[in-house]
Amino acid sequence: MERILNYFRANPAGNITGFVLGDVEKSEKSLIARAIIEQIDSTVEQVGFISENQDGKLRMDMMGGEFCGNATRSFGLFVAILNELKGENKLLLSVSGTDKDIEVITNSEEMTSEVTLNKAKKIAYLNLVGNEYFTVFLDGIIHVIVPDRKADKVFVIQLINELQKTYKEDAYGCLFLDEERMYMEPYVYVPETETLIKEGSCGSGTVASGYYLNKDKRRDFKEEIFQPGGSIVVRAKEENGQLVYSIGGQIEFGRLEEITVEI
Repeated sequence: MERILNYFRANPAGNITGFVLGDVEKSEKSLIARAIIEQIDSTVEQVGFISENQDGKLRMDMMGGEFCGNATRSFGLFVAILNELKGENKLLLSVSGTDKDIEVITNSEEMTSEVTLNKAKKIAYLNLVGNEYFTVFLDGIIHVIVPDRKADKVFVIQLINELQKTYKEDAYGCLFLDEERMYMEPYVYVPETETLIKEGSCGSGTVASGYYLNKDKRRDFKEEIFQPGGSIVVRAKEENGQLVYSIGGQIEFGRLEEITVEI
């Protein structure tokens, strides 16, 4: 079946994200996402869908219903530009993977966007693939920090398979973190679309790395974490007596266009 879609792409630190505007049936999202990646642009790592809520406000849903930090901050900057908001603005946005609105601070003149993630639901050391790994449970995704080896896709598959046996979530991340170089290679698996992607960068993975690097819970923690497609700055801040983390940086947008895909 042929579908004509309004579409643009965003580049937040190399985590290339395609966005589809308009209502799309939930059952079609994974099919459309796969079609965009296979038929339109193979550099796209994930797809988000922007539609209107019943109250007329825009909402963004990821292809597998997961939460994505980079897509959320891209969506926030898109909303700011769409509404012709000048300078710095704070937005509360509705996105998939969480039942709470997410705060995004945008600057449409500097093309920057910073998203504050909800506090981690849980942090634990889990025994996976014969070792204990620092694991961060965020809204819509579970991230495992792997600081003791180089990126290895076979290892990723083994680790995520073990993780899925006990924990059910919209997405799973495996983050190979080199603390000396402050360099992270993120892999993300989304069960709904059956996609395992080595991402150019990962926003929620950067936050998970922040939890790992800031074990002493410093309020002034700030770190730039380099990744295959660019870098993202993560910082800690206190909200309502709790330590939360934000990620930020510049975003590039492609032009809004009409595309045709077969699903």
